[in-house]
Amino acid sequence: MRNRDFLLILLVLALAGSCVSEPMSPLEEKAWVGELVAYKKAVSQSHGIVGYVKVYDYRQKGYDEPYRMFHVFDLNFEERGILTPMGTGHKIVTLPVDVARVKGKTREQIPLDAQPLPMNVARCLDVEPDLTLVPAREEDVRTSE
Repeated sequence: MRNRDFLLILLVLALAGSCVSEPMSPLEEKAWVGELVAYKKAVSQSHGIVGYVKVYDYRQKGYDEPYRMFHVFDLNFEERGILTPMGTGHKIVTLPVDVARVKGKTREQIPLDAQPLPMNVARCLDVEPDLTLVPAREEDVRTSE
C-alpha cells in the first residue's frame, strides 16, 4: 500500500469518526428559558403612553423559582432597557452612525442604579419620572408583535 492511499484511508476514517453525535453540551443544559407573563403600558401623567414593559419569567432546570426581568420598549417597539426586580439594570442607547463606526457597535448599555421600577423605566425612555405601569389590553399586545 502506498503512503498516498494510507493517508486517504486515514482521512476518511477521521471524517467518519467526527460525525458521531454527542450529548448536549453543559452550556445548552444551563440555558435560561424566558416566558412572557405580563405586558404593561408605561403611562406618563403629562404625555400619555410613552412606552411598554414586557415582564418575563426566566426558568432553568434545577431551580424552583423563576427569575423575573422587565424589558422596556419605546413607542416604536425598540428595546430601551432591561431591569431586574431589585431595581437595577441597564439602559440601551442606539448610537449615531458616525459614533457606531468608530466604536464598532451600534448600541451601548448604560448601567442604572437601584431605583423603583417606574423611575428606571422613565430613565430608560428619557421621560419625566411621573410614570405608572398599567396592564396592557389585548390590542396593545397584537400591535407590538
